[in-house]
Amino acid sequence: MLGNNTIDESRFTFSSLGIFRKILLGIVWVFAVIFILGGIIWTFFPHIMQDELNYPLVNLIVIIVFLNLFSFWIHFAVCKRKTKQLAVIAILQMFPLLNPIAGLIFLGVYWVSRQERFG
Repeated sequence: MLGNNTIDESRFTFSSLGIFRKILLGIVWVFAVIFILGGIIWTFFPHIMQDELNYPLVNLIVIIVFLNLFSFWIHFAVCKRKTKQLAVIAILQMFPLLNPIAGLIFLGVYWVSRQERFG
């Protein structure tokens, strides 16, 4: 803590995370890379997926951009221990995305980050 009840943001970095949160971020980025590689394959070999799914290329680009932005947001929120953002991510995982297991994981990250941030 610094003076005037401000929090020293410089101590919240990736290297100061625990192993659980580092593994979580690793998993998030592995899936992001898988989607990027899928997008590259679809871009250069559209006949592979076009016949099966019948989606235009623009849909793929929008999905890839959205998932990567979501991955960056998760990375930022976890590394900087942004508790409000972690709570929003947990709620988004549970309700619109219908992924309760990931939502519970992010709630756990929220509680740990809250304890680190506010003691």
